[in-house]
Amino acid sequence: MLLPFSYLSIASIRAIYKAFKTNNKNDKKILINIASYPIFIMVAGLFQCVILIYVNEMPILVLMSAVAMVLIYISSLDGLISKDPLTGLNNRNELNRYEELIFKNNNLNNLFVIMIDVNYFKVINDKYGHLEGDNALILIADSLKKACVDEDIFLARYGG
Repeated sequence: MLLPFSYLSIASIRAIYKAFKTNNKNDKKILINIASYPIFIMVAGLFQCVILIYVNEMPILVLMSAVAMVLIYISSLDGLISKDPLTGLNNRNELNRYEELIFKNNNLNNLFVIMIDVNYFKVINDKYGHLEGDNALILIADSLKKACVDEDIFLARYGG
């Protein structure tokens, strides 16, 4: 019993360590979810040991493992649905949700919209290939993330 709990503890500690080292909010959220899974399973295992004393055939560990996996899966899907996989920026769907929220709450006092178009981007793809075009988009997204240090700033990739 000690070996599986040791493995789960090490996996959780490594995920927490990586979560604190990364600056990407989406990666941080996923790593924290991954770190919580082993903790959830260990608590369920301890609960299972206590329950076995009173109720002999209740598979709490299996049930809690399945629940934890579903919660992590749903949380991961949320990141995939709202984030552009290439740049890590919010995607067009998330931009539409954000716009609806802003207009619904009538929070237009400090609203500024800046759109950036990468001129001659097709030339980059045609001349150097799509992989270099992707690298250019990643560099632009990373530059925007670094420039926007305020957490209230909403960045999204509209095209692509």
